[in-house]
Amino acid sequence: MDFTIRRGEVRDMAAILELIEELAQVKKQSNSVLVTMYDLINSGFSKSGLFISYVAEIGDKIVGFILFTKSYSITGKSLRLEDAFVSASYKKKGIGISLFSKFLEYAENTKASQLEWVLQERFQNLLELYRESGAEVLDNLNVYQLNKEDIQRILSENKTAIENVDIDGVVVREGEMRDMASVLELIEELCKEKNTPCEIDIYDLMKDGFAKKNYFRTIVAAINEEVIGVILFYDSFSTLKGRSSIIEELYVKPMYRDKEAGKLLSNSFFEYANKNKINRIIQIVSSEDKLTISRNVFFGAKKIEGLKVIRMTKVELDKFINSKA
Repeated sequence: MDFTIRRGEVRDMAAILELIEELAQVKKQSNSVLVTMYDLINSGFSKSGLFISYVAEIGDKIVGFILFTKSYSITGKSLRLEDAFVSASYKKKGIGISLFSKFLEYAENTKASQLEWVLQERFQNLLELYRESGAEVLDNLNVYQLNKEDIQRILSENKTAIENVDIDGVVVREGEMRDMASVLELIEELCKEKNTPCEIDIYDLMKDGFAKKNYFRTIVAAINEEVIGVILFYDSFSTLKGRSSIIEELYVKPMYRDKEAGKLLSNSFFEYANKNKINRIIQIVSSEDKLTISRNVFFGAKKIEGLKVIRMTKVELDKFINSKA
């Protein structure tokens, strides 16, 4: 059976929504679909351009799709795969792997430094497929999630809590280009704590954070203009939930943690999320990162069970592409 893979267009969004509803049934989350036609069109085709999609077409029927978003990490500009799905009647015809290949092709053409996505661990056949593609299935990472109701609850609860925080001299504000040298220093400190190489530089932060379509946003905590803490995040899109935000890193210099700058940064981020009608917040956390885990638990974030985090670096992507050449 012949099929065509092409870039998703506005006219495809009704069909994609139907497939999303079918996907929700497969995931046993039929009651979790918040996304609407308006969300798909507005988020995918407005200036914000929150996601990129490709569709599989047989004749004039859309039978599958893949949806992914731009993301950011300490490796630089990245991509996050949200979902790939083929309707049950059209599985085992090579459509799924063809959609995934388009994702890898897009990553190669845009020089993405890292690809990341999550998958329910019960899909062992897909996990093996991704391993064969050179991706790493990371067993030590956990996914924490907050929904829209959680965000509103936290802001309500924080009104009193923030008033009692020792905020002497601490100013929390949106990060600016002039802050990026200090932000880089904080990221480098964080990388040392995690024993992880930092692969971005000041030019990456200035270019990727302040272009017309920026890859990330920052909120900084400062004392007398010295940046002592940062939260780095980016806007994303959930296939089921719609508009989302991903927290990449939240870091405060150890000597200032007693001033609870992290709590102030978090509160400012939640205010941003509420103002911009974010329906879901995600943070991927190492099982060894007790500080971040305790912060998520404190805010009531739920650890999503049964998920595996999958990651592919540019090196692994290049190896896979070259092996198929």
